[in-house]
Amino acid sequence: MVSNSDWHEAQLREKRLPHRMDLDRIAPDNPVVLVRGGHEFIVNSAALRRWNITRSMPVPPGGEIGHDADGELNGELVDTARGLVKLPPPPKLVESEILAQMKLLTRPGSPESASRGSSSSAGMRSSPTACSSS
Repeated sequence: MVSNSDWHEAQLREKRLPHRMDLDRIAPDNPVVLVRGGHEFIVNSAALRRWNITRSMPVPPGGEIGHDADGELNGELVDTARGLVKLPPPPKLVESEILAQMKLLTRPGSPESASRGSSSSAGMRSSPTACSSS
């Protein structure tokens, strides 16, 4: 399981980062990778085993492998240490699907746009060239 990075620990009831043991309680046998912003992964024990990350492993230059007060891995992999985890590639973005989602989300009065706080839209226009890179 891999999460997106659209969260912050201040949003959690505990108001702190989850660590390896927290993730182990909910997924003891399946690798879990929480992506926190652009600089940190938090992984559970199954993920540490999958990618052979151990407490004696050298820290990659420019990275950090988190440990708790007892020296055990806490699941935090920062900056270049994230490279120890090999995530699957993200799904390819298909222009027609992007345009369909934009149309759905900007349709005035639609449940999709209302659920995102939009009550109306004006002058919205999209074109295939707007989504392409030049």
